[in-house]
Amino acid sequence: FPTKTRTIFNSAPKRAIPVITMETQTTQIDGAFPRLNASLLRQGGFTDRLASFVGRFEDKTTFRCCDGGTITLTDEQYEADTLPKDMVVEIMGQTVEPDGLTPFIVRELSQDTDLALYNNMIEIQHNPKFAKFFKQL
Repeated sequence: FPTKTRTIFNSAPKRAIPVITMETQTTQIDGAFPRLNASLLRQGGFTDRLASFVGRFEDKTTFRCCDGGTITLTDEQYEADTLPKDMVVEIMGQTVEPDGLTPFIVRELSQDTDLALYNNMIEIQHNPKFAKFFKQL
């Protein structure tokens, strides 16, 4: 994919280091994916990307995110009686328009994760005012 270069000077010989910027990034960086809530997914801009959500299963097709909104799970790979409904989980998968997710991984976190605090972190992370502290993916 296209890159911009920036020359870095130090005691070593000059060399150009490729720098990936939001303008030149055309594909998702391997191993990097945004943490989202239901509201951010509905706002758009994250379709067909890997993403992470934290919340609780309501049933095998509905996931309640940390902001209280719900997303639809498009692959019913879970048995209803095996879902950890009392457990806060992180679910990672491929986003689908307008509010769907095809899950790949579900990781149990705890029963008492502070979802309001986690949602505050998500909102700060995606706020342009704090962009210098968080790499936008």
